[in-house]
Amino acid sequence: MTFKHKLSRRLALMRNVLVGIALLAGCQEIASLLTQTFTVIVSPATDSVVVGQTIQLTATPQDASGQPLPGKTVTWQTSDATIAAVNDTGLVRGMAEGSAVVTATSEGKYGLAAIKVQRAVA
Repeated sequence: MTFKHKLSRRLALMRNVLVGIALLAGCQEIASLLTQTFTVIVSPATDSVVVGQTIQLTATPQDASGQPLPGKTVTWQTSDATIAAVNDTGLVRGMAEGSAVVTATSEGKYGLAAIKVQRAVA
């Protein structure tokens, strides 16, 4: 089992304990907030692309136990569109040599991908 998977399972267990405590204490609002926690996982987290070529990134909103959350809208941004441009589906195009960070955002949560753009080898 990977570290990331172990961590997500432990966090989910902690969240479940906190939700139970909140419910026993009569704090419905806190329990509701705790059950809405999720993260956005971008895959691949690092990649390289040749100038003029494209790579497809995917973003998956996941709950604290690592289960996908369908139906959440994801928007994409790049730290530098002159290096790596990204469209609304996560398709990244290498524009010029360099590095950029592509961000996928959903309901205030985000995930990142580090993109290195290389020139074509002749």
